[in-house]
Amino acid sequence: MSSIDRDSDVEKVPLLWEDQEPSETQIERINTENLKRHANFRIAADYVSNAFSGIDSVRKIVLFGSVAIPPYRKVALNGRFAGNGVEVYHHCADLDLAIWLDDVKYINELRTERVRGLSLLQQEKSTGVAHHQVDVFVLDGNTGKYLGRLCIFGKCPAKKYVCRIAGCGATQYLRIHDGFIFDPVIFNASETICLYDRR
Repeated sequence: MSSIDRDSDVEKVPLLWEDQEPSETQIERINTENLKRHANFRIAADYVSNAFSGIDSVRKIVLFGSVAIPPYRKVALNGRFAGNGVEVYHHCADLDLAIWLDDVKYINELRTERVRGLSLLQQEKSTGVAHHQVDVFVLDGNTGKYLGRLCIFGKCPAKKYVCRIAGCGATQYLRIHDGFIFDPVIFNASETICLYDRR
């Protein structure tokens, strides 16, 4: 099975003309796909977390974002249903994991374990999730300070435009996003799931 398609809700639905109402079949198809996508990402979070927990330096792993909360409906603002007032289940773009790491020298090992966890998911559940769909936010295990995100590229630096951001790659495979500020207040919300705690 191929990895989850980011645009599956766009590609598989016939084009709607202006003012044309979507059919119940089209709406049901989107809802089925988005619910399956949410469920697959939730399972992937467990597989990747289990892989990460084998690294001694990993202190804690938390799932947050749209995959951490139950599926919910909202009015479609983009895609084929935009402007029709149709409510469909939210389309999860990726899954977000926060990981507290005692030593950044294990960053590359995180990359390896992310791939291993997803490969095991494919083998055991026939569920394909690509490594770039697992967004890993790395925090200092002692201070809680946000350090950056686990890079998705195979080399560091990858000679990509985004690699030019100041500080990106200072720790190999730890990516810095220009202008991004991580707000730890999200961990005070109920919409998070602790997947692993070394304590």
